[in-house]
Amino acid sequence: MKKVKLLLLSVLCTVAAHAQLGNAGYYRIQNASTERFISPSDNYGYNEPGTTMVDVSALKTISAEGVETDPGSVIYIKAEGDGYNLLGQGYQTCDVFPGHPYLKIWDNGDNTYKAYMTEGGVSVYLVEGDEQCMTSKNSSLEKADWKIIPVDDKDNFFGVAPELKSGDDYYMSFFAAFPFKVDSENLKAYVITDVKNGVVTIKEAQEVEGATPVIFKSTTDEAAKNMLTIGEGMPALASAEDYSAYNKRVDLAEGAHGAFFCNPVQGKHRNVIENDPNTMRLFGVDENGNPAFITSDKDYIPANTVFIKVKAGSAPTFMIVEEGSQHVKGDLDNDGEVTMSDYVILSQMVMGYIPATADGDLNGDGYVTVADAIILYNMI
Repeated sequence: MKKVKLLLLSVLCTVAAHAQLGNAGYYRIQNASTERFISPSDNYGYNEPGTTMVDVSALKTISAEGVETDPGSVIYIKAEGDGYNLLGQGYQTCDVFPGHPYLKIWDNGDNTYKAYMTEGGVSVYLVEGDEQCMTSKNSSLEKADWKIIPVDDKDNFFGVAPELKSGDDYYMSFFAAFPFKVDSENLKAYVITDVKNGVVTIKEAQEVEGATPVIFKSTTDEAAKNMLTIGEGMPALASAEDYSAYNKRVDLAEGAHGAFFCNPVQGKHRNVIENDPNTMRLFGVDENGNPAFITSDKDYIPANTVFIKVKAGSAPTFMIVEEGSQHVKGDLDNDGEVTMSDYVILSQMVMGYIPATADGDLNGDGYVTVADAIILYNMI
């Protein structure tokens, strides 16, 4: 993984205007030399003390292979003030470039651009470097040219490639800052409407707002056949300050949430949501191979995925049910809710007073036991 650094150049600013990028919208930014794309790993930048460098190594670059499925590569660019504001997942220009609310963009006249800021007549250019830091002593502008490419439904599309297979279909959870609508007959998007009693309720949606926990279902795992149309409007949670408050809270409310970043490095760029198996469930499959939210031993919530926050001691697996479905896990008396009445019925099954049924096997082990009664009790 390569790092993007700012090379301070002692060059007097002679630029008279910015590039004209057209209307505000969603773009990918590709280095003209390396053909790698910017995709941030966190939302923090700082001036390195005692040097002429500004650390913006939060802006990683990724290869073109797989960029079509990477939410971090999608950046909203909007003309503001005397430059442009770049807004992505949980960050905007001033977060990664401290002290500078906007970047200036110079059109090279060959479909490439230079991104820079000025301070005291000195231009500071955005360049791509190897994993080693660039220094202010290097006056070369190599790798300082960028292509700014609109996200579209053609060569620069965005698609999803679900990896979890259940039956004949593919699934994945998804959390991104940008709004979108489904643009493929193979793909369905579901938003989470409720989390309770061991059940995650979902509802199909054609259009989805930014920063919304989503579950995708598709007949294929090919991104080109699962395209999304990136919607209008700025991405949600664009401010790093707002995002940091969201991301680092330990008192997240019960319900569905998502992670933009998962950067477990030590130091200032660390940005993770730590997984708590006692109160969090991650998207996966249950014992029967069905999509569900399950207890996981992962250390952190993976980037751009969904998790649910639950009460301590809740069922280890939360089944997923589409809104309007007749079936409610643990509802043994079929009144549409899980209550003490259902607990009494299950207790009678366990003790052999009444025949056990498949509905009473809440942990999917093929038996109705005290373990199932404990799960149901925790669902009430």
